[in-house]
Amino acid sequence: MKKLIIGLGLMLMSVQLLAQVNTELRPPNFKQKIPAVQAHYLLPKIDNEQEREAEQKRQESAGDKMYRFGKEVEVDLPFFSLADHYITPNGNRISQFQIESKGAISINLILEDFHLASGATMFLTSEDGRYVGAYTSINNNEAEALGTEILKSDKITVVVEEPAKEIGNSRFTIKTIVHGYYNIDDIAKGLNTSGDCNVDVNCPLGVGWEQQRNSVAMMVSGGGFCTGALVNNTSGNIIPYFLSARHCGTNPTSWVFRFRWEAPQGQTVCAGTSNSGNGPTTMNVNGGVLRAQNGTSDFILVELNAAPNPSWGVYYNGWDKTDQNNATSGTGIH
Repeated sequence: MKKLIIGLGLMLMSVQLLAQVNTELRPPNFKQKIPAVQAHYLLPKIDNEQEREAEQKRQESAGDKMYRFGKEVEVDLPFFSLADHYITPNGNRISQFQIESKGAISINLILEDFHLASGATMFLTSEDGRYVGAYTSINNNEAEALGTEILKSDKITVVVEEPAKEIGNSRFTIKTIVHGYYNIDDIAKGLNTSGDCNVDVNCPLGVGWEQQRNSVAMMVSGGGFCTGALVNNTSGNIIPYFLSARHCGTNPTSWVFRFRWEAPQGQTVCAGTSNSGNGPTTMNVNGGVLRAQNGTSDFILVELNAAPNPSWGVYYNGWDKTDQNNATSGTGIH
């Protein structure tokens, strides 16, 4: 069986009726002159090569099917207690807190007790002008948890702007900092898991599988990642159910589901040794609720916190529960 391989997408807009992340907004520290951030947290030194070697050994000895790109460091950093605060001329409050992990390829965070007040925005920014966000009250959820997008830098600043009338009504604690020791864009090659027989999904062999391709997403879970796909239901009301493997974990509250992260047409490598071109990382849903699981058959069924934006062209796969085995071939898209 030949496999079609797809790179999947990360965090920015997901919809119930509104976007999960507002990509139209820019960080306040990029738009106006505010005091430089002083509040700073430095992680203990992490050796990237040592972590890569440990990951290789873990894969070889344990047969763990979930690949890891980063080391998860547990912390307890109440953001608003530690951050620098600045009041703008219009009365808004901007709070900043910097996190540094020297040598990290990327940093992403897991937040707990997460709640943003109406009108508040949160960003992750880097000194070279890149950023993730804006997160808003749309990202609030029952689990009060949020996993952020990955930002490629070893020093990031978490920036929150609150409207004057909402100052003090937002809260969250940074509970996990993920030090990236692999570049997630080419981790498959880095782990030697993508063979020459794997074919990019936008190669000719992928013709006819475009709908199923659009169902697939990568889940970023702290310092690890897996893949899965949207599945339909019999009620016809399009519940955003997502099917994946139990070995990927059973607590999806802070996962990031990245859709449509695929090599653009014309930038694909078809069964070769080099990498295809990188695709967009802006179609993402944050978090979900576990609805079912089974260890023996190694599955989980998650209901996403919001339905993916239809403009992304996502697809909900069909399925058949009849007790028949008529399949004569199979295709894997991951």
